[in-house]
Amino acid sequence: VARALVCAAALLAHAIMAGPPVPARPDGFLRGPSDAQVQIEFFFDLMCPNCRDAWPGVRGMFEHFENATQRQLRAGRPASDHAPTVSIRLHLFPLPYHHNAYLVAQGATALGTADEPQVWKWMEAVFAEQDQFGNPATDRMTAQEVREALVKLASRHHLDSNALAEGLRSTQADGNTRVSWKYACYRGVFGTP
Repeated sequence: VARALVCAAALLAHAIMAGPPVPARPDGFLRGPSDAQVQIEFFFDLMCPNCRDAWPGVRGMFEHFENATQRQLRAGRPASDHAPTVSIRLHLFPLPYHHNAYLVAQGATALGTADEPQVWKWMEAVFAEQDQFGNPATDRMTAQEVREALVKLASRHHLDSNALAEGLRSTQADGNTRVSWKYACYRGVFGTP
């Protein structure tokens, strides 16, 4: 019996270790209340054209529910009469065949550490200028040149370019981005959106 318990404990420990490390906070970036009645998770690659194309619909859906809740609160309706609260959690899943997807995700992780609302602005900025950082546009650029171009992108869009530059060099932002990617793999995600 003791031998069986030791074997079972070893198998359990192995299963736990096979998964991604437990992050310090829930993975992803949250928009909306953490205790929302409806919580929607999205796995996005910020360099994926399909994610860029899907984002306006996702953003519009969230804004619809966010505005409906605010209107009900202003009208003084009791909480029981409110439409359900909705939140979205964005998980970064940079795909290996989209050049610079990992750097862009690392940038989001770095900005999210400093000021989470900047993550959503970073998404909008990357989606708006995605073609400048895609496969053909950066084929002849070094990784450092791409990092510098991403910092300029942040500056053009009034984001914290210093936090981005530091995050693109940070082993912590790199590690957090890797954990997020592993989390998606662990959940069975293999593509985006």
